[in-house]
Amino acid sequence: MDSVRVDVVNVEVFVIDSQGRPVYGLEREDFELIVKGKPMEISNFYAPPAPDALPAEPGPIALEAVEVPPPPRHIVVFVDHTNLLPTRRREVMDSLRVLVEERLALGDRIMITAYDSKVAVLSNFGDEPEVHAAALETINNTAASTFETQIEFGRILRCIEVQCDDPEFILQQINVYAEDLRHRSRMMLAHLGTVIDSMAGLPGRRSLLVVSDGIAVRPGESLYAIYQGRYVGIDGATRYQFQANRYSIDYEIDELTNLANARRVTIYSLNNGGVVGNPLSMSSAAVSSTQLVDNEIDFVRDTNYSASMQEFAINTGGRIIHRPTVESLDVVRQDFDTAYSLGFNPDHEPDDKTRTIKVRVARDGLKLRYRDNYTLTTDEGSAAIQTKIAAVLGKSENPLGISVEFEPTAERSGRRKVVHAAIRIPVAPVTMIPVGGDKYQGQLEFTFFLEDEHGATTPIQTTGLPLDLPGEAVSATTPVHITYDIGFKVRPGNHRLALTVADALGSTASTLTWNLSVDGDGAVRVTDR
Repeated sequence: MDSVRVDVVNVEVFVIDSQGRPVYGLEREDFELIVKGKPMEISNFYAPPAPDALPAEPGPIALEAVEVPPPPRHIVVFVDHTNLLPTRRREVMDSLRVLVEERLALGDRIMITAYDSKVAVLSNFGDEPEVHAAALETINNTAASTFETQIEFGRILRCIEVQCDDPEFILQQINVYAEDLRHRSRMMLAHLGTVIDSMAGLPGRRSLLVVSDGIAVRPGESLYAIYQGRYVGIDGATRYQFQANRYSIDYEIDELTNLANARRVTIYSLNNGGVVGNPLSMSSAAVSSTQLVDNEIDFVRDTNYSASMQEFAINTGGRIIHRPTVESLDVVRQDFDTAYSLGFNPDHEPDDKTRTIKVRVARDGLKLRYRDNYTLTTDEGSAAIQTKIAAVLGKSENPLGISVEFEPTAERSGRRKVVHAAIRIPVAPVTMIPVGGDKYQGQLEFTFFLEDEHGATTPIQTTGLPLDLPGEAVSATTPVHITYDIGFKVRPGNHRLALTVADALGSTASTLTWNLSVDGDGAVRVTDR
């Protein structure tokens, strides 16, 4: 029997009036849902009950009067220690504790995680309230890891102030700082991506509360601006925006936002109220005499760090909360309890394409918030996401037991080199289906991701390998391997390579990552990450 895949896309819509108050009582007919300019029929609809709604009258028809319960909610708290100043951390955690206690009492399921070079799950869905309280207290007692970035920023700033070295050397130091900060930011985003991706299978509504002081969209931008102000007229000193854009992580932020929308995760950005990477302002004693940091540079700094948090929140239908307190988190509580849910059946198969969503309401004076796009992800698309994340994290998992051998010398192809590798896959762990005549069939999917040391990437490539093997190969007591040869073009330099081999008929996939160095003569050096 052929199986039919039915996808339903649900969009949470938050409706408020001109005074910012939630609006109740809207019906399905009040909404219009448009995808890429085309009206879509709303197949599923949920409206939040008004606070003063009365329960149904008891009687013989009480069962017919029972309201459809709101969809279950899963809430994940993600505390980013690498971009979080400890100044107000306890106040923020105490405010979150009140919110967590309230939501648990209402039946929401909550997970608390913290990131400091890797994600730690401190409490899980289904844990008792005291476990969640202990998790938040653990975060309070964790040493801040932001000081290293602060110290390096201050060192370069003081060097510019006293002109401790020649301008070219200082510019080089800023470049190193920006590249290191970019690497740290991308690592954090990749780990956040694994959390978002893991929420895909959770039923009902999904919310992610990110506690952070922000991520530098253009790492080092304010240092480049200060450098420009200090060395006006020196070659290269007037192009700070161009310099900073070389390390931009705009693309990664867009990708993460689209992933959240594809996984139907609404992000709430809880900004602690500080700026980690550029801790000094014009009021700082260290710089007030020279005014290296002026109002314009303060603005560059603040917008640089707040832009990422704002994009996550707005484009996924969430909110950004500055300096969270018990009172300011009321708007989050309001969202949790007042969202409408509009569901529709897309008129296409999964294809990994992002489509825009627009929602209108047939009443004047109302404001709407909702995620602005969706994606139906194919199996290949999911593999591509996981492969790219693995490349950034250097994360390898190998349940299929594959091995890869690289040729020590790459062939020349114009300005590029072609690196050859042989992938060996043992047959035993691969799912094989008998098709008669002592024959077995299977299917492997290969996904490759390659990125150079400057962040430039090649398009993710996916290719399939159908397997048609005799029974003796499948049932052999001695190991039998399949070898798949690949070749890919690279420029001389350092690269990150990630490979996912998926068993298409089973539920197993191996992902391996390497650091790959190719010199001008074609010599290839490979190390595990």
